[in-house]
Amino acid sequence: MFESVVGFDPPPQLRSEVLESTFSMVVDAVRQAREEGTIEAESPLVATYTLWAAAHGAVSLELTNATQRPLSGWLFESRDNGEQIFSQTILTTLRGLAPSGPAAA
Repeated sequence: MFESVVGFDPPPQLRSEVLESTFSMVVDAVRQAREEGTIEAESPLVATYTLWAAAHGAVSLELTNATQRPLSGWLFESRDNGEQIFSQTILTTLRGLAPSGPAAA
C-alpha cells in the first residue's frame, strides 16, 4: 500500500504479528457477518482478502492524491472527497458479497 523504504525489511515474524493484529479483526467480522447471513461467502478468508484489497486500493489512491496536486477531471478532483470515495468502495464491495436470491430481499 505504501511506497517501499529502501533498505527497510522488517523481520517476517514482526510482519506476521502486525498483520495478524489487524487482518484477523477483519476475518472475525467477515465470519460473524457470514454467520448472521449478512454476506454470502464460500470462504471467509477470500471475502476478507477482497475487502482488504479494496480498502488498500482506495487508501493508496487517496494517499497518492494527497501528496500531489489534484488533476482536473480525475476521480480525486479535490482532497476533500477521499472519504466519500473510500466509503463508496467499501459499500460496493460489501454489496457484491451480499446474499442473492429471494432470501436476500
